[in-house]
Amino acid sequence: MGVFDDKKFEQLDYLTQITETIESELNGLLARLPDRIEFSAKRVGECVGTWSHFSIQIDSVVRDLMSPHNSELSYDEERRIVNCFKWEASPRLEYDAGTGQLTGKIALVKAVATLSDEELQAFMGAKGIDEVRMLNCGEAEQWNLERINEIIDVLGKRDEEKRNRSYRKKMRCIETRLKEIFETNEWRIRDMELANKVGRWICRYIEDGNLAALTNLCKLKIMTHDGNTPIYSMEEEK
Repeated sequence: MGVFDDKKFEQLDYLTQITETIESELNGLLARLPDRIEFSAKRVGECVGTWSHFSIQIDSVVRDLMSPHNSELSYDEERRIVNCFKWEASPRLEYDAGTGQLTGKIALVKAVATLSDEELQAFMGAKGIDEVRMLNCGEAEQWNLERINEIIDVLGKRDEEKRNRSYRKKMRCIETRLKEIFETNEWRIRDMELANKVGRWICRYIEDGNLAALTNLCKLKIMTHDGNTPIYSMEEEK
């Protein structure tokens, strides 16, 4: 195996390879959540008692379902998972809080079993980009301009920004360029975890000159030069 080989891509089935399906833990999490949950009178009472306001919120129920999986989701990712569920209820549904009796039936059902590539594309690289944005919210003036310019070089298409002397404008340039790369699928990265690492490598290098982070970013950029093959994984430097 060469240092630029994509081991995950080679293990994928032929259909996934040619369709360039996005690999994402969001779909993995969604698959692990139950397809249907019937609510008994007791459970309705527990939910009403816990969340008050005499209502049961889908987001609260789904959040409880996700908690055992220790999912570190962003707000937008969580909302997308929640929106995959809906209520199914009898035409006449009543709950008597005094007697604890439930008239009719109510269930939470998974209306969307799998997120499409188009939906997942919106989340590609987002967590890494958030880290770049947060880095720029700090004391950006302490970062090394030369390292920032190196990152702009690797990302490409923004040579004019290297002449700019503003740290924050350079960082905004990096953020904007990353968004462009992932929104247009320019680098053809098809694994969400790998996509999120791009922004994290950038932050590590800008913060403390971590050479492993820069090496990983450069190695990934070299892999994009193939142009004909989607990227699912790479051998990382630690």
